[in-house]
Amino acid sequence: WQTGRGTWYGPPLGTGTNTGACGYGELEGTPYDSNIVAIGSESFNDGLGCGACFEVRCVNDTNCREEPTTVVVVTDECPECPADQLDFSGTAFESLAIEGQGDALRAKGIISIEYRRKSCDFAANITFEVVPGSNEFWIAFLVKYVPGYGALQSVEVQSSGSNTWENAAHLWGAVWQIDGPLTTPTSVRVTTVGGEVATCVLTGITSWSPGET
Repeated sequence: WQTGRGTWYGPPLGTGTNTGACGYGELEGTPYDSNIVAIGSESFNDGLGCGACFEVRCVNDTNCREEPTTVVVVTDECPECPADQLDFSGTAFESLAIEGQGDALRAKGIISIEYRRKSCDFAANITFEVVPGSNEFWIAFLVKYVPGYGALQSVEVQSSGSNTWENAAHLWGAVWQIDGPLTTPTSVRVTTVGGEVATCVLTGITSWSPGET
C-alpha cells in the first residue's frame, strides 16, 4: 500500500466530469458506475495512465468504513495534483464513507488514504471505437475496458490477410491512430504496462467509419 491523500471534484454524486481527459464517454453506467478518479499529470502521462485501476481505503477517519475497499478507474487528469493524490468523483468519494456519512466526508475536502494498483475486472469486453475525424486513410480509435493492468503501453494493428503488425501511434487520452486503409476483419493487439497481451479480431468494425465499435 502507498500513502497519499484523496480529494473530490464535480457534483457531489456525479462522475467528476462528463467524459474525462481519457475520452471514454459515459462514466455513470456500467462498467464504471461513476467510480472514477483523476490523477496528476506525471502519472497520467499524456493519457498512458488511462484505464489503470486502484484499490483505495481511508486512513484513521471516523467517517470512513474500513471494509470493503473501493476500486476506482483512472479516467481523467488532475494537472494540479501531486503524484500521491487521487481526485475522486463525488460518487467514488462517498463510496469510502460509512453509510449516511458521505456528505460529512465530502465536507472535509481532503482525506488521508492508502492505495495500490489492482487488476481491472470490467463487466465488459475490450472495446474499440472509431472516433470522429477518422477516414479511410487516417484512423483514430478509442480503447477501453482493458482487463488486468488496464493502462496500455502499445497497440498494434494487422489487416486481414497480412502477416505484419503495424504499431499504432498514441494520440491523447485512450485514443490511438493508424494509417489506412485497413482490410477487415482487422486484428488489434494491445499490451498493458504490466506486459499483459490481448489480441482481438474486430468483426464489428467493417469500414473503420467514425462511431463504429
